[in-house]
Amino acid sequence: MKKHVFTLLILLACILSPLHAYEYFTIYFSDGTKSEAFYAVDVDSICYSKLGLDSIEYANWQVQEIYTCDSVYRYLLAQIDSLSFKDVNEDSVVKDIARACGSITPIYNQCSSTHEILEHISAIKNIEGIEDAWTDDQTLFVKIKDWGTITFLYPPDDEPYTSNNSRVLMPKTPSVENIGDDISYHEHGSAQRVCIINQQVNDKGRESKRIAAKEITDMCEEMGLTVIPNNDAEPKFFLNDIYNYDLVFLMTHGCYDERTELHWIVTGEQIFEDKNWIPGSAIENLIAEHLFNKKYPHVSANRIGLACIKELRNGDSITVWYTQISNRYISSANRSMNNGRETIIFNTACQSRKGPEPACYNLAQAFLNNGANAYYGYDEVNGVGAQAGAWLCKNLLNGRSVITAGNGIPQIFCSQSFEYPKNSGNIVKPMLGYNCFYDECLFHPETLDADQQDKTIKLKGQIKILNTSEIIHNYKYGFLIADNSDMNNAKDTLLAGKYDNGTHYMNWEATLDENELQPNTYYYCAYMNDGYSNCYGEIKSFTTKGDAEPYYVWDEESKTATFYYDGMCYSRGGKDRNYTGYVVPYNAIRVVFDYSFAFFHPKIFFFNCKNLQQIDNLQCLNTDSITEMYQMFSGCSSLTSLDLSSFNTANVTAMDGMFSDCSSLTSLDLSSFNTANVTEMRTMFYKCSSLSSINLSSFNTANVTGMDYMFSGCSSLTSLDLRIPAIAVHQFR
Repeated sequence: MKKHVFTLLILLACILSPLHAYEYFTIYFSDGTKSEAFYAVDVDSICYSKLGLDSIEYANWQVQEIYTCDSVYRYLLAQIDSLSFKDVNEDSVVKDIARACGSITPIYNQCSSTHEILEHISAIKNIEGIEDAWTDDQTLFVKIKDWGTITFLYPPDDEPYTSNNSRVLMPKTPSVENIGDDISYHEHGSAQRVCIINQQVNDKGRESKRIAAKEITDMCEEMGLTVIPNNDAEPKFFLNDIYNYDLVFLMTHGCYDERTELHWIVTGEQIFEDKNWIPGSAIENLIAEHLFNKKYPHVSANRIGLACIKELRNGDSITVWYTQISNRYISSANRSMNNGRETIIFNTACQSRKGPEPACYNLAQAFLNNGANAYYGYDEVNGVGAQAGAWLCKNLLNGRSVITAGNGIPQIFCSQSFEYPKNSGNIVKPMLGYNCFYDECLFHPETLDADQQDKTIKLKGQIKILNTSEIIHNYKYGFLIADNSDMNNAKDTLLAGKYDNGTHYMNWEATLDENELQPNTYYYCAYMNDGYSNCYGEIKSFTTKGDAEPYYVWDEESKTATFYYDGMCYSRGGKDRNYTGYVVPYNAIRVVFDYSFAFFHPKIFFFNCKNLQQIDNLQCLNTDSITEMYQMFSGCSSLTSLDLSSFNTANVTAMDGMFSDCSSLTSLDLSSFNTANVTEMRTMFYKCSSLSSINLSSFNTANVTGMDYMFSGCSSLTSLDLRIPAIAVHQFR
């Protein structure tokens, strides 16, 4: 066991001590094998575990666990023989890379496939600085000594471009009955943005990518979307910037290395083309700049690499060198999913859905785990899909859900451009990865405010779509309507939409008769069914006005007062009907404002409610017309917190004693208050003895004439920021 303790100490020393960017260690086992190299920048932590490889917990330490940014590695302690630590000599590695590339490029150019290059694999392995070399059906992988991988790609021929306006047969439209039982809503944020990265834009042999990019751009701009080309995207773009877009098209090359379980994609950042590999030349400086710690500091070799690809430019076939990144580089961002957008990524790179399960090394999961919500890619050897991407874009812009648009891509856009191995005859389909909104739409239906006139209620909905005649007739539009905000047991109404060619908006509306509705507050949202999935707009509400009245229901057991504004006072056993002003029952422990109460304009106070501990839905207390908040919460000595961010105080003139004797309040955020018209603030926080912080940053005291004893008795306050305009300092006592 001493050896194991010594092993742990060395490993911990490796992690905790100051490290060079490329320091790495390798674990050697007693059977003569070794682990992959662990770069210090990749390792998050190292520890012992009593769980064996069989996941059974034992009495003694069993395994050494090494946690990286995207996985955890477990090795039996009994099998660990020794460790080897190394610092990468960058100058030496750069020379090895230049020497290897200079020697391999002529061989690569004279071979048209990896089958031909296999005849030279022994010679390649004997080149100085190369540790190993191997191939798959499309790529030559070269492992540089003390560093990572260089790839020489033989990408498949470009597919002939076919018009993407083919009529597509959609699945049968499912029934929309009971769709309220399993419903999820999403309110879209800011305007959509689209990014196109066409790494092959300069390759004249890749015309389909250029045509697809133009089609996508034209369609998006017609819809008013911002389209941003970024054909020379640097690796760092894939860590954060990519998730600032709603729709991203990656028209890149890619390959999957089954030996190391790494997927590489070409980023589009070109380094150089057809250079003479003269030792000590500027080429070595370029390699050092891109692959080591000048341009991309602290990035280990299994995250960033070099790729060589043949391109057709001005009628000549040339070799072009690009930076490439792996799925581990994308995983290293370690971002949060909550980025405020619904990023959809469509990637034409070869084999972009290959990878083992669990998918810690899978390129799709690398994106999904770090900010993307949906990912389209391919798991076949040959790369296809530029025109499939244009088709996908058109259908997303037509309001189709992500899963429908992906499943409906025609086979003609997904077949392999040539057969390999011969006579395989495989037909491939894009594979969709998703997170939280796989059945939602890029353009969500918009629920407009209800228009209430006399006894008529008109509901309005709309969605912005590109519109093609063969798609529109498959759509269903309508509203879900329910008597509670959870939309349980929602009823749906199917409506016909009217499309405006000028604005690209499809509009629909429903007219309701109040006489046919029970007096209540109703909740509704616009929805669209695209032939497969339902997409929903924001939930809004309306209240039938006819017999509505304010009242509260008292629960004696819980000492709870629930306030309503509707026509159901009698059936609920309500109290104090038709009062325009309220004092909350003095013995209430809890007060609840129903959503219907937001339609009433009360003058309500919690004066001397000493037992009050909780107020629910305070945002439904409408303060728009209140002019006085004198002693509004005075004497609420059991209240520990208040969220007043929803209060409209624009018309309030008096706030004196508003929180006096709230001795249990610990903090108040009044930054949303508008006090421009307030004249009285006397004893406003008097005897708030537990109050330790107050945010008064928005206070305008220009018209205040009384501040006597405003903070008197606030014994827990340690500081006050009174840098607010026109404050009468002399009035404090």
